[in-house]
Amino acid sequence: MKLDTSKSMAFEKSKMQLFALALGGIVFVLIGIWLVRGGAVTRKGEWTILFGWVSIVFFGVATLLILRRLVSPARTVLTLSPEGFCDTRISKETIPWSSVLTISTWEMRSSKFVIVLLEPAFEATLTINPIQRFTRRANAALGADGLFVNAMGVKLSFGELINYFTNYAKSHNPSVRITT
Repeated sequence: MKLDTSKSMAFEKSKMQLFALALGGIVFVLIGIWLVRGGAVTRKGEWTILFGWVSIVFFGVATLLILRRLVSPARTVLTLSPEGFCDTRISKETIPWSSVLTISTWEMRSSKFVIVLLEPAFEATLTINPIQRFTRRANAALGADGLFVNAMGVKLSFGELINYFTNYAKSHNPSVRITT
């Protein structure tokens, strides 16, 4: 079946995936509490206490963000249109296909991502979510430079995501470089 890229496609959040992520986050917070309380060591001051606090803070914040997304009234997370794409986890603004330089994929353990590299002049004007901005710097240090679009928490598979993304990009920006 040929994809009609002249029409918009909207993808909603997956409440089941977000709920599962929130449960996983809660488990890691509880493990962190156990470590802080000395569950893995017999004396205080061990490294495991530090790891416990890091786990509590990191997974606590992540879980709160996931829960906020889960209960938010907004349903649509990702929209692909002839004009561009809008992933509300990155920015509330539509990113025009004409500003996309490269689309590639990146895999870290079992997580797969679409990486979108934008023209620097356009990206400088884009209001990017602070968490995306922070993780972008960290991921760039690992060799994955660009905005990360993920199928996690959205009602579509990674295969569908990369297929739709590349078809829309090729249709509306023939000069985009695609490396998957």
